[in-house]
Amino acid sequence: KCSIFPLMPSLRLCLDIAEFTIKNIPKWNPISVYGNAIRESGGNAVQEVAFALAHAMAYTEMALKRDLDVDEFAPRLTFYHNVNNELFEEVAKYRAYRRMYAKIMKEKYNAKKRHSQMLRVFAKTSGVALTAQQPYNNIIRSTIHALAALLGGCQGVFVASFDEALSIPTDMAATIAARTSQILIEETGVADTADPLAGSYYVESLTDEIERRALEYLNKVEMMGESMKFGPKMLSGVIAGIESGFFENEIALTNYRKWKDIESGKRVIVGVNKYQVEEEIPIQLMKVDMEVQRVKIERLRNFKQSRNQKETEEVLKEVEKVATSGENIMPTLIEAVKARATLGEMINVMKKVFGEYKGVSCFV
Repeated sequence: KCSIFPLMPSLRLCLDIAEFTIKNIPKWNPISVYGNAIRESGGNAVQEVAFALAHAMAYTEMALKRDLDVDEFAPRLTFYHNVNNELFEEVAKYRAYRRMYAKIMKEKYNAKKRHSQMLRVFAKTSGVALTAQQPYNNIIRSTIHALAALLGGCQGVFVASFDEALSIPTDMAATIAARTSQILIEETGVADTADPLAGSYYVESLTDEIERRALEYLNKVEMMGESMKFGPKMLSGVIAGIESGFFENEIALTNYRKWKDIESGKRVIVGVNKYQVEEEIPIQLMKVDMEVQRVKIERLRNFKQSRNQKETEEVLKEVEKVATSGENIMPTLIEAVKARATLGEMINVMKKVFGEYKGVSCFV
């Protein structure tokens, strides 16, 4: 994962992958902008849209710096996002997001192709919104989340299992999660119409509000980039925002306020701060047989013993050399895989060159 490394090497590796796949693997989507982590870390709907859009714009500007055509790069971007409890807000979030992205790609980056302006988004129903208390309530929560994703126009949705707050999903919990999305898609008709809530006064006004507040964030990030000399303003602003802790602090502050509201009872979480019951955990939890660990370790040991160790070591030295040189590293990593180097070995070599990412402190 690129995020193992410091910011600038991570950006370089992301664009190495994008550049290589655009030229060599025409049906591969190299970058998925990850808004899910923003929300699961405590951010709100506006921050999820704004911060993910800022990162998508930064990737686009870095691709343009490499002389990649926006109409080659943009259609390969995908987005991975979250769906939380507030149904109408979530629908409006995706409506605003889609509208903003199309306008930005068309007007700011001069994208001509229709696919360059399309927001292709896969949504995951929230895991952090699920509770360990009264866990069967989570089936209802996840159903509402999935419904919001479909009403908001997401191309795909992953439904979290009701026992996610307690353990790895059991087979029964995973099956219920799968059936939730299947029933919504096959039996309800909500996926048969594009943008079914369009025209609702409330949804339209909420869409406008989310767009307005998200644009305020984007303008703030761009202003943060004006003092840097790295390049385009949004790219510079995102770099400044990460290095200064701006994004993390905004998310942490929002999360702090949310939990203060939960503790005070202002925000109700059923089974947690209202309608509590005395209960033991009423469900079966997944237990992982540690024999799995032993088998995996033995398999890795056999894999290393069966390869040509000298050949592997030589190609790992080449990985280090290319990482130092600044060339596109993808062809060398592919050769390393062919020489049966492990992912961990390749990462350790790149750590020697790039170092490791150290998080910033939040100020909340």
